[in-house]
Amino acid sequence: MNPVTDLALDGQARAAHAAALDRLSPAVRARLASMRREAALAAPPHRRGWLWLAATATSAVLAVALGLHLQPETPHAQTDAASAAGAAASAAADDYGTARMLDESPDLYVWLGSDSHLIAQE
Repeated sequence: MNPVTDLALDGQARAAHAAALDRLSPAVRARLASMRREAALAAPPHRRGWLWLAATATSAVLAVALGLHLQPETPHAQTDAASAAGAAASAAADDYGTARMLDESPDLYVWLGSDSHLIAQE
């Protein structure tokens, strides 16, 4: 709708309301006014305490989540002495173990080079 039509509609509505008020008797007007005052006095005040509680709880949850997210990770120390000793013993005994064999094995490089044309096609 354009503003001209809106203003015309508003003017017509105001004129219809004024005409309806003119048709009411003074007794009905007084009764309506007293009922409006009684309703305004009888209405309980708006309690918005739960809104503050919800806002506080939400911000507390977000603060805890952010704190847990930003907390630095601590490395887990190995406390088991037996596993530490076993790892040290196996590292000393495995001087030319499996890891070194894979590094020095020519079969590994032959295997890697065998499918080079297939890898290039993918």
